[in-house]
Amino acid sequence: MATHKTSQNGFGRISKSNSPRWQRIKNSLLAVLGVFFLAGSSLQAANVATDTTLYSANLAVSIDGNTFGLSEDVTLRVTYPDGSPLSGVIGDPWVVSSSVQGGFLTSWTGVTVDTVTVFLLSAVGNISGDSTATTFSISPNSPPRLTLDSDTTIFLCGPEEVCFQAHGEDDDDDRISLSELFATSSLLRTEEDSSFDTTFCFTPDTSGVYCFEFELDDDDNLRGIVEDDDDEDSVCITIIIDSPPVAACPSDTTLFVCDLSAICLPGFSATDFDGNLMSLTVNGGAVSGGSACFTPVAGANILTLIATDSCGRADTCVTTVTVTVNAAPVAASPADMALFVCDLSDICLSGFGAVDSDGNLATVSVIGGTLSGDTVCFTPVVGANVITLIATDSCGLADTSVTTITVSNNTGPVVACPTDLSLLVCDLSDICLPGFSATDSDGNLMSASVDNGSLSGDTVCFTPVVGANTITMIATDSCGVADTCVTTVTIALN
Repeated sequence: MATHKTSQNGFGRISKSNSPRWQRIKNSLLAVLGVFFLAGSSLQAANVATDTTLYSANLAVSIDGNTFGLSEDVTLRVTYPDGSPLSGVIGDPWVVSSSVQGGFLTSWTGVTVDTVTVFLLSAVGNISGDSTATTFSISPNSPPRLTLDSDTTIFLCGPEEVCFQAHGEDDDDDRISLSELFATSSLLRTEEDSSFDTTFCFTPDTSGVYCFEFELDDDDNLRGIVEDDDDEDSVCITIIIDSPPVAACPSDTTLFVCDLSAICLPGFSATDFDGNLMSLTVNGGAVSGGSACFTPVAGANILTLIATDSCGRADTCVTTVTVTVNAAPVAASPADMALFVCDLSDICLSGFGAVDSDGNLATVSVIGGTLSGDTVCFTPVVGANVITLIATDSCGLADTSVTTITVSNNTGPVVACPTDLSLLVCDLSDICLPGFSATDSDGNLMSASVDNGSLSGDTVCFTPVVGANTITMIATDSCGVADTCVTTVTIALN
């Protein structure tokens, strides 16, 4: 729809384009213009002009007329160059009144076109009959262009300001206006000239996808003309706000160790949802490959795993390792002793054994005999017999206990008889003969006897017979070893 505004002015303005393109257009229209130019000085005197030769669609065309009749009505009309009328244009032609100087100012709001279109503006004085014409062109409106930053993903350590860029421009040099569609944030509408670059910022406090959609309008929409001459663009920014890492430790445990050498315990790890784990350390040790290695002390060893991400956020877990250090076994054997034996047959002696407070006794052995249960059997020698008990645990710690058995071997008893003798007797009454004895160096003499007579002390009393009387003395010790001696007494009766 075309509209017009009018004001009176005693001075006219003529704006001409020197463009070759428009010069060709004007030349092509000379024949048409002749239809509207009447012969005579009055036709040449009147003049009408526009302030420029090319307008954007729907922009007001400023019209300046002069040298018409004083204070007369002038009929203005806009047509196609061939004189055909415009369709759908209300209020065309229209009438303006010139000033007392014969001039006027008015305007006509253009129409929407699909291509560059030439229009003919004619003016005729209703009293003077003066007429004139000029041409101007209207180009289709180019929609503005809006460009926002590309969609992106941003990782943040915490809530902080995030910004994105917006660029807008209009090839027609129209004034443009940017506004946010479906606004749910604090981003405000902004108006610029025919181009702009601006920055929008927001501060997210949670992870998620933040989308913003904008519309860019040009002068058509700003004037309330409903067209599709706008542009829209959107940007979606995925915000990932740092999550702390998660440290994982094995359960508290108790370890039995042979010594206080370094221990490596598996099961220490950390995960990070964001994939920005920076360091994994252990207070009280060092972590490598999922294991924490430390030099233990007897008792509680506290290992604290600390996982830290690139944002400085950390998580910890604690494992207490109670360490028990091996104690050596204790070997036990009988006290040293002396044994008197009748012979050097095997001796079996009880009282040998070993205990281990850690319960990790591995072997018990003896040197100098054979161990069975708590008894050691050995073949003795006269003198010292050394039995060494050795107890060894699974850590290789050992204890020994030594028993020395001093063995004395039995020696047989020794008997003594008087030498043989001859006696002249008056009768065969009992004869008592001294000089019989028995000794034993081991002190284990068990008996001393004679086979002819009776022994009392060192004297043997017997009832003689004429002739040889044989007396045999026998001494036996506790081991059954015996010794004998013989005395022959020859009796002659008087």
